[in-house]
Amino acid sequence: MEDIYSVGELGDRVAIIDLYARYVHATDDKDYDELDRIFLPDTVFDWTSVGHIRADWEPTVRAEYIRNGQFFIEDFHHATGFRISFNQDRSEAYVKSKMLNATTTKTDDGEIVASQVHGGYSDTLVRHPDGWKIVSRLWNHKFITIGHQTAGNSGGLLESDRA
Repeated sequence: MEDIYSVGELGDRVAIIDLYARYVHATDDKDYDELDRIFLPDTVFDWTSVGHIRADWEPTVRAEYIRNGQFFIEDFHHATGFRISFNQDRSEAYVKSKMLNATTTKTDDGEIVASQVHGGYSDTLVRHPDGWKIVSRLWNHKFITIGHQTAGNSGGLLESDRA
């Protein structure tokens, strides 16, 4: 059987998947300095598929992340299903991913409301002196579910909860 990927390409693929892991953790941890290492100041975000903005990371989208970080009580991003391709010299990568973001907010009455955002990103990345960077990001919106109940434990699903 012929090898599909070179060692260099495997290294690039691992680095790109690590970039997405860093992204979801930095977003949930509200680590905006880490997000600055993932995006360039002029990275273009396009969320128009959900009726939102198209803007650069600095100053608009970064401020949006900070505002959202104050609004949501909990954020729990998941990134998966990466489809990665490269240009000829592997200086650019194109990544299509699946994303799920579970969140909780509090209503004016103090009720905790859970929601999930489902969709994916079509990203363009460039090889940068300090690693891969996302330079354009298109949100491919699917749907949002709102109003899930939340439980601090397993919600009674485990035998130990019923003892």
